[in-house]
Amino acid sequence: MDFYLDFEATQFKSNIIAIGCSCEYGDFDCLVRPPRKDHITPFITNLTGISKEMGKDALDAEEAFNDFFSWISIILIDNPEPSFFHVYGDMDKIFLEKTAQQIINQNLKKQIITLAESLIDDSIKVRKYFNVKSIGVHQALSYFKPDLSEQTNDPLDDAILFKDLMDF
Repeated sequence: MDFYLDFEATQFKSNIIAIGCSCEYGDFDCLVRPPRKDHITPFITNLTGISKEMGKDALDAEEAFNDFFSWISIILIDNPEPSFFHVYGDMDKIFLEKTAQQIINQNLKKQIITLAESLIDDSIKVRKYFNVKSIGVHQALSYFKPDLSEQTNDPLDDAILFKDLMDF
């Protein structure tokens, strides 16, 4: 089972503020409230569309990741097969590691760290395919789907685009 992940995070402390995941059996999308000592900057709002107000109303990281891992578990109960967690680039691992630092529940913290350690960075394959040093998911997918809509930087939209790209 392949899960395609995208996280959005705060600008300076890299705490996750949104989770997007797509697999063949469904999608997961959740906003995450940043910790008190961190905040969503105007730059991040312009990039992702996630505002301070949205962050204030979101689940805290423990609730969000409990929901996320529960969603994965439900899928795997009905589809027991090996799981692979794909990301595009190395920042998502950093975001998970930074966010894990704020988690109090030790079992959940271990799950997040284990997830971070198991990530497969498919950007390497894509860069090699296109023979370039850098290429984003949207740009690479537009090669296969020229009529692709504008990029939104929404984590679920990005996870779905990433899954579509890897299908090609």
